[in-house]
Amino acid sequence: MRLTWKKNRPASREPAGRDRPDWTDECRFPSRGLAFREPNAVPSNHPRMSAFHLGRLVSRFQADAFNLGWLSSRTDIDISRLRIRINRMFDEGLIAPVLFPALQTRGWGMYYWFVKLADGTPDAAKGLLSERFRRSGSMACGFETEGRVDFFNGTCARTIDHLFQSFIEPWAEEAEVEVIHVAPLSRDIREDGMNLWDAPAEQYREFFQEHRERLRLAEIQDRLDATDIEIVYAINQKRAIEDFFDFDLLSEKSIVFPNGMREGFEGLIVSERVLVPLVYLNWPRLGLSQRMFIVRLHHETTSLRKNRIADELASVHGFGSVWEFTESFFDLGLWACEQTAEIEELSKKIRSFTEVASVDECRVIGQYRRWMDRAEKGARDCFEKTLQKEFLVDLSPKSKSRRNPENSQNADRSPVKVKNLSTAEELRK
Repeated sequence: MRLTWKKNRPASREPAGRDRPDWTDECRFPSRGLAFREPNAVPSNHPRMSAFHLGRLVSRFQADAFNLGWLSSRTDIDISRLRIRINRMFDEGLIAPVLFPALQTRGWGMYYWFVKLADGTPDAAKGLLSERFRRSGSMACGFETEGRVDFFNGTCARTIDHLFQSFIEPWAEEAEVEVIHVAPLSRDIREDGMNLWDAPAEQYREFFQEHRERLRLAEIQDRLDATDIEIVYAINQKRAIEDFFDFDLLSEKSIVFPNGMREGFEGLIVSERVLVPLVYLNWPRLGLSQRMFIVRLHHETTSLRKNRIADELASVHGFGSVWEFTESFFDLGLWACEQTAEIEELSKKIRSFTEVASVDECRVIGQYRRWMDRAEKGARDCFEKTLQKEFLVDLSPKSKSRRNPENSQNADRSPVKVKNLSTAEELRK
């Protein structure tokens, strides 16, 4: 989790005391492990956490879920035309809404892992593994790649046991798998162009996309025109929360915590900075591909210097996603769209740091999961949520959720030994 500066710390946080190291004076979050719970964290089914359900509402109501009045004033497009264009992009599976939470602050570690198959693995064998990834409902994201690695996947897990028993070991047993590199996420700086909570403080929620990138995107594909792209760009602009959604509609239609939805979102997104709204492009359906840079730094590089390198790379236009890993063979992961970014220049920039020991590149050619959505090219269930029930189940011994999962308040921290975590019933087992 990114260290953000003291001036942005909420007033409710206590200043560093004698029992805390001096460097925490500059930290938004105190010293912690891969998963932790903030003192002011609320249960997942608290009214303020209704955001877990809002993604479904936005998908259902499409354009009407947004504040079309604000979008119309921003884009100078009539509301009726906005509604038609946004609904078409939804209907064709070109865009999807996301409300992405900083799950580390709720006790979930965030992990990625790279899968490398043995040299000479037949395409048919890789295809079978690919199909298994495609069918899995327990991953938050899943991608097929070619080059240095063959698959790049990610999920959230409560414990290391949970991660390995439920996600890593089943794949490690496959004969074609040569190695799996687990990469716990320490800083989620940017994903799909949106700066997240681990970006430098003043850049939080800034949508990082240049005008020339949008022009190129309009030129190289025929599913979205320049107007559509500017609409998506406008939706993702940083602004007041009341200007983002039509809360009157969403509160009226929501069966989950409709009262106080706007105030709850204001607290989570602006004050606590643990939730980020985003509408992302389903790039495979646009015929696009991504280049991934997997960076390893020299072992003696300090953590602070690693932070600074990640921040400097994140300031370079073209990198749509920037991750910083910890306790891993790899230190950084960066993505850039091969059709709109200057790939060679970005590669040179990464290699310009003397601390960089190696840079492996691969092409991301398939997308099975993204932001907990099914996001396959041509899939009939595109953008179906896959992990929603995970965050609503209380498995504590005294909890009524053992009899009725809908009444959950907290969640068990004990190791989970099930292979598939896609339903509440399986979690209870």
